[in-house]
Order: sequence, then structure tokens, then C-alpha cells
Amino acid sequence: MAWVCWWRVTLTWQSGQYSPTGVPEQVLDVTRAAQLRRVVLGTRRDPRIRDYRYWLHREWDDPDPPRHCPRGHELTAGRARARPCLCGVGHFVTDCFCGAGGHRPPLGPGCGELPFDPEAGRHHW
Repeated sequence: MAWVCWWRVTLTWQSGQYSPTGVPEQVLDVTRAAQLRRVVLGTRRDPRIRDYRYWLHREWDDPDPPRHCPRGHELTAGRARARPCLCGVGHFVTDCFCGAGGHRPPLGPGCGELPFDPEAGRHHW
């Protein structure tokens, strides 16, 4: 169980005739930072590409998420979620109506809420 990060890259070609897909906009998904670096550096060198953008996507991957709180109550929708953390790993958080909750993996030193930028209306990433 952990966060899985990947990037979606959109390349805008000057014309569809230059694109490998035959359309002016090409979408690539890359799973490693080294791949992203190669794509961006190659894109900057290619005069046929007019523009590029990329976005980081983070998904929680847990094959066996908890279905019950520590007291045995079934967790209903909205009572279990993934939450990013200062530790960089992230946690799966359960919050039962009875007040019992938990974190997977357990909280440790360096864990805490990520800073929030109220002017931007989002977290720093």
C-alpha cells in the first residue's frame, strides 16, 4: 500500500503530420521521473512541437483496504480515504462514526498535515 505517482504529458504539435498519432495533440503517460525528464528535454529540442504540459497524478494503491473500524463497525462511504502527509508516504485514514479511527501505515515522526495555501485554494503541490 502506497501512493502511486505518474505524469500525464500533453504535447501540441505544429501540425498533425508531425505527430506520431496523426493528430496535433498527443497524450503520454509516464511513470518515472527519469522518463518525464527525457520527454521534456526531447520536447524542448524539437521545433515541431509548439507546446507541452504535464500534470502529476497521485493515486492510493492498496489491494486490501480496511473495511471495518478497530471496534468492528463497517466503514461506510466517505469514512475511509487516502491522505497525503509530510512524511512523503501518505496514509490510509479511517474515521468511524463511533469515534474510532486509524492510520495505515501508523503515524510516526515527521508526519502531519500538508501546508494549505488559502489564496490559491489548494495544497502546495
